[in-house]
Amino acid sequence: MTYIKLPSFTHVAYRDEEVKKQLEPIIKWADSRLHEIEFRLIKEGVRHCNYFYIDPLRPDLSLVYKYGLKYKVIASVKKFEGFAHTHEQPQSLEETWFFAAACDTEENAEKMAKAYVEADHETQGRLLGYPEDDIKFFLTWWGRHLDLVYPAALNSESIEIGGRRAVKFDPRLNVALRYTGLRVIPFFPHSFNCPDAAKFADVVVKLLKEDDGEMTDKLLEILSKPYRFSQVNGIIQVDVFEKPFERWLFTIITGGYSDEDYEFYAVGQ
Repeated sequence: MTYIKLPSFTHVAYRDEEVKKQLEPIIKWADSRLHEIEFRLIKEGVRHCNYFYIDPLRPDLSLVYKYGLKYKVIASVKKFEGFAHTHEQPQSLEETWFFAAACDTEENAEKMAKAYVEADHETQGRLLGYPEDDIKFFLTWWGRHLDLVYPAALNSESIEIGGRRAVKFDPRLNVALRYTGLRVIPFFPHSFNCPDAAKFADVVVKLLKEDDGEMTDKLLEILSKPYRFSQVNGIIQVDVFEKPFERWLFTIITGGYSDEDYEFYAVGQ
């Protein structure tokens, strides 16, 4: 496998304007609310830390102060649009974000910074509150894959549907649409049916419903839709359908990371 370096980007193509009108507000709401919930999970006792970005020209630490957290800047990274698998070095202040950790204590902020610099993914995963099986999964696959959606699919149950093998997934654990911000959990589950990841997801869904139950239901409905996931020539493409692989709804296209080509189909359960 050869790694491919592509500019960061994410593009969404909709079947028609009506679908776009229905989905765009949900995408924007989910991205915004989940950003804050990642901080709130610290106060809920689910995790000790959360990673976030600070624009040095327009710094916003409102969520750090809102939840009474400590923070530590860890690195300067190049700004990116859409979605990025890795960080790059900036060449000017204008293209710089500060990568930082918000934590419950200064001690944990220091631990997180040290773990990031030393590429200690196990410690990072534990401070982020991720389940042990999913941390082990990440440690096993990271380096061979920079995006673990496909390896998670390999670990998941599958069924025969429409003449195809399709992976079964819990909509709360659907991370195949995360490139747009559509997700519940902020990590890769070791399978799309991981019970410990589902417990984490339950807390997130509870917090989302406290904010807006109707929008949460709409988000979960999108996440339950069947999809086809592929990487070809370094481009990841996710085609989402109304029902198993019929009546296309929308497609997400984003930069991949290697010359390895693969695809799988998936259905919600």
